[in-house]
Amino acid sequence: MRRDIGSTDAGGSTSMVDMGKSKCQPQGSGIWVLRRDNLYILIIRWCTQSDGIRYSMNVCSVCAHVCFLCSSSHHHFLEHCAEYPYITNQSIHQMSAFTAVVTGATGFVALEVVKQLLEKGYNVRATVRSAADHSKTATLQALGSAFPGKLELFEADLLSPGSFDGAISGADYVFHVASPFRIDVEDPQRDLIDPAVQGTRNVLASVVKNKNTVRRTVITSSVAAVHGGKSKVPPTNGALYTEEDFNKSSTVDNGEAYWASKVCC
Repeated sequence: MRRDIGSTDAGGSTSMVDMGKSKCQPQGSGIWVLRRDNLYILIIRWCTQSDGIRYSMNVCSVCAHVCFLCSSSHHHFLEHCAEYPYITNQSIHQMSAFTAVVTGATGFVALEVVKQLLEKGYNVRATVRSAADHSKTATLQALGSAFPGKLELFEADLLSPGSFDGAISGADYVFHVASPFRIDVEDPQRDLIDPAVQGTRNVLASVVKNKNTVRRTVITSSVAAVHGGKSKVPPTNGALYTEEDFNKSSTVDNGEAYWASKVCC
C-alpha cells in the first residue's frame, strides 16, 4: 500500500528536463547532470581560453575520467559517455533528488535517517506496518508537511515475502533499519530472531528484483553484533571494539535473543 504525504504533486520538486540525444556541448563553467534511464552522472566543468581557443576540463563522477577538449574539437564531450543525453543545468538540491527507501520508518533511528535524507533533497519512501495508525506516523506526517511531495508511506511486513516490492520498485537507495527492538518477549525465536532474519531476506529479495536501479543497500546493525550483553571478552586490539570483533556468545537459550538477532543479520 502506498500513501503520499504532503503535496499531491507526484513529481515533487524534481524538475530535470530530458534534452534528448543532443550532441551539443554545454557552454561555460559549472555543474551539469547527464541522465540515461535511471543513472545520473555528475559533470564538473572548468573553462579557460588561450590563444583564442576555448578549452574545458570535464570530470565524470561515474568513472572519475578527466577529459580536456577545445572548442574547435569535433569530438563529443566525454566521448565514453556519448549515449547519455544532456540535462539542463541544475542546482545541487535538485541533483540530489534520488529516491531512497527507509524501512521501519517510525523507529527512533529510522526517523532520523528519513529527516536527514529529506534535508539533503532526496525523495523518501518510508515503510511502516500501518499507515493508518496516526499515533505511530504522526512524526512522519509532520516531516511530510515540512517537505511537500518528497515523502511517501508504504505499508510493509517483515515476515511477508514481497511486502517491500512496491516501496523498493525503481528506487536508488535502500536503508534497511526495521528490526524488533525488545529484550523481554514471550517467544524469542518468533518475536526477535524470525522477524530480524526473514525481514532482511525479504528486503534483499526486493532489492534483487530491482537490481537495475538500486545503487546501494545499507543494513543497520548494532553494537550487540560485536559484543554480547554478558560477555567479558575484551576487544581484539586490546583497546577498542572494531569490525574485527564479533559476538560469539549470545544465543536464544542464554537469554540474549535480541543480541543474537543482531548477530544473525
